[in-house]
Amino acid sequence: MLTNSIARINFSSKWLLIPLIVLMALTLGIGLLYAEKWTILIFFVVFVVVSIFAEPFIGALFYLICLYARPMEIIPAVKGMPIMKYLAIGTLGIWLLRIIVSKKRDLVKAPQNYLMIAFILVMAISMRTYVTGIVDVLTGDFFKIIIIYFLLINLVNTEKRLYITIWIIILSTLWLSIHSILLSRGIVIGDIELSQGTRVTSSGIFGDPNDLAQAIVVAVPFVFNLLFHERFMLKKIALAVIGATMLFAFLLTGSRGGFIGLSVVVFLLIRKKAGIIVGAVLSVAALLGLLVFAPGYMVQRLETASPYDDTGAARIEIWYEGWQMFMSNPILGVGMHNFAENESTGHVAHNSFVHVAAELGLPGLFIWMGLLYFSFRSLNEARKQYSVEVIASKAHVLSDSLIVSMVGFLTTSFFLSRQYEYLPYILIALSIVVYQVAGKDKGLKPALSMIELRNVLFITLAFFVVWFGILKVFL
Repeated sequence: MLTNSIARINFSSKWLLIPLIVLMALTLGIGLLYAEKWTILIFFVVFVVVSIFAEPFIGALFYLICLYARPMEIIPAVKGMPIMKYLAIGTLGIWLLRIIVSKKRDLVKAPQNYLMIAFILVMAISMRTYVTGIVDVLTGDFFKIIIIYFLLINLVNTEKRLYITIWIIILSTLWLSIHSILLSRGIVIGDIELSQGTRVTSSGIFGDPNDLAQAIVVAVPFVFNLLFHERFMLKKIALAVIGATMLFAFLLTGSRGGFIGLSVVVFLLIRKKAGIIVGAVLSVAALLGLLVFAPGYMVQRLETASPYDDTGAARIEIWYEGWQMFMSNPILGVGMHNFAENESTGHVAHNSFVHVAAELGLPGLFIWMGLLYFSFRSLNEARKQYSVEVIASKAHVLSDSLIVSMVGFLTTSFFLSRQYEYLPYILIALSIVVYQVAGKDKGLKPALSMIELRNVLFITLAFFVVWFGILKVFL
């Protein structure tokens, strides 16, 4: 079969590699002379297709790069093309074809898989259209999220691949940071612009300063944990430069919710090395030192951050309207993507948990909490397994980083509505990967027990208590 034949080709052989490079170089050179745009496009397509046929994991990496770097918004030859859709469907199709050919059915099993399917059903039911609702969900943006989720949990199946994937996220976030820093200096790449005339943004799903800040908060734990554990000085210097670039770009976003998330991340990173009390003191000192390099608008926004200022009071009002939506439709919610239509000022909830509860009702919030709960449980079980090993592996370091990263995401999500975006599901998928890598040949098995579901229910009800308490205190 074609896939097996390509997979068996030794691309590292000099007898194949040198002629192939020469042929590709000549073809590319001649093409650029006569049809630059089409040559670049065709060369890119052929390179990607051959790479994915050789290894579908490469397709998942290409997808992550496109998700962050957005070449279809920057490179003229592919501008406006639905590259991510083609990558997702193509990689999925080739992966499924390889499964059929190899007759291996060892798909990764995890509680989150069942919850993802249940989440789709709740989304569809919330629209009150049932069958057509499912079609709408599966043909919308969430369909691509589902694909990348299942590709990641099945294709990132070794410690080496996990390490590569994390580095793709780090370098992609570095690109977002450089992209935004250039924007702040008047150098515009692609169709991006400053928010409110000062706050930096990037492209695609990171076109809002708060989304960009959240992406950086998620990446920071990986960068600094790898920095702490790296032995080679050059790598340490490279990671330090990457971290400094990300933090500087973060300050340019002027995100107050992001700063709260970063504060939690910094504390968790330092606390592990210095303890709670010393860690808290050092965290405050580090954050104050960081603000020395912050632009004036970032400091001003932090100084005026309060539940009683205009923005804070407006957010509390929106959360109150979300509470009313939930109480009027506690089972089905007001419907997916209908929060803004039911909110008096046309805003989203600015809180992922409130947003899910209002739009998808109690079942939707229960499933959302379940996805997060089982992800943390997977990471905790993996960490326990790694703790008995004499030498900490890269996966051990990455599992610790992922826990902090998810906490940072959840903290920022308390001020952002990002429940239907890529980032949480990438983190959820990686938590399964870490668990699978740790559990290979060690007897770890995922479970979806009644006790665990009871715990999820308690956490869900606890959120309602917190939500109601915030409204009682500040309204």
